[in-house]
Amino acid sequence: MKSHHKKLLVRLLLLVGMLAVTIGPSLAYYGNLRIVGLSSEPEIVEENVSPVFSVPLSDLYGRAEGYDLSQFMGRENVLSDLIEINNTLHSSDVFEYYQVTEPSIYYVGNYQGKQETIVAGEEYRNQVDTETRELITSLNSFEISKNIADQIADQTVKGQAFSDGDFSLTCKDEIPVVIGSAFEENLSVGDILNIRYYLANIRVKIVGIMKKGASLKIPNMEMNLDGYMVFPDIKINRENLAAKKHNIIMMLEKDEGYIGIYKLKDFEKVIEELNRISKKYNFALDIESIENTYTYLKGEKAETVENDTEHNVEKKEINIDNSMSRKITILLYIVSIIGAICILIIAFFWKRVFVDVKVNYRGIVFKTRETIKFISNIMASYIISYSICALIFGRRYENFDYNYIAYPQSWIRLFLMCIIIMGSMILCRQIGKSMQKEEEPDD
Repeated sequence: MKSHHKKLLVRLLLLVGMLAVTIGPSLAYYGNLRIVGLSSEPEIVEENVSPVFSVPLSDLYGRAEGYDLSQFMGRENVLSDLIEINNTLHSSDVFEYYQVTEPSIYYVGNYQGKQETIVAGEEYRNQVDTETRELITSLNSFEISKNIADQIADQTVKGQAFSDGDFSLTCKDEIPVVIGSAFEENLSVGDILNIRYYLANIRVKIVGIMKKGASLKIPNMEMNLDGYMVFPDIKINRENLAAKKHNIIMMLEKDEGYIGIYKLKDFEKVIEELNRISKKYNFALDIESIENTYTYLKGEKAETVENDTEHNVEKKEINIDNSMSRKITILLYIVSIIGAICILIIAFFWKRVFVDVKVNYRGIVFKTRETIKFISNIMASYIISYSICALIFGRRYENFDYNYIAYPQSWIRLFLMCIIIMGSMILCRQIGKSMQKEEEPDD
């Protein structure tokens, strides 16, 4: 019975030692390093700091049957609802709202700028307004929200770009604008322009000029700015809501920007959020177009995954940044040391077992059998430790493919296993040699 208990104790120590030696360093390594894992997803699914998809947002008024624009504009509280919708879009946690619109902008006076700066070309230069009899020219323009203003700043080579305060101005204020390189022939930094903005006359000051080839980028889209005048988002003057028609038209445009989406699977959340906004404010958003885009992208993704599988295309990489506490890290290393001590104790027991083994056929069979048992225990502990790591990491990082979970750690465990196997084989060989010398007859 004592011999049986002793064997069980040896096997238990081996299993505990191997688990400690393999799992301890692996968890410590994984928990403290920034590593690259592999994912079978064709899109980047972790740590997206900016959206990777964008879809245009529009309403159905005046565009679809049953959605009359004039009736909508006559609704009670329509302007307040449009302002609330715009605020909701900008503050959403589900998506990023890019307010990039092309407002109705007319230069008032005799315009001498290049043709590429005029909407629809040369024939619309210096037309006569039928009401005021003034010369007006429709200019290419963008009105942008604050969350993409940095792009303009990075490409402004003369003057300055927008400040934070520029995004709280109204039509009563002097509005700063940054112009593309095509305007530079006729306009300069500091020039004051009279501009008709929708139905309001505003005063505009040129504060900066962008480099040639400047562009505005949102996911899946890039817009050249050479022939464009860029405005900051102009706010509604709440003290003068009498100009209701002008304000409604302006807010309708502002609510037709672009929805930035971080991951393909987020489309469903985005569609749900837009449906919620549409129902809350009784506002007809064109959600069907976004649903169609989602359907198309899902099909494209499925085809990409299939092609990646067939042609063994390199998988996308994702980064994971872990930071384990110092106490836990030290504890894991202590566990690893304890595991190594357990294995040394086992080696001592094995040496005691081999002392009385004769170097003959039966002795070789015995040592071989014991070595196979040892290796089998090592392999079993390796599989158990890997499965535990797979379970831990797989639950925490659901985007990991199970075939590649903790890939660098797998090599570490395999390396440790090989060292222990080789060490045990060398130990057995040395014990065998020592026993052979002991049995050799003295001269």
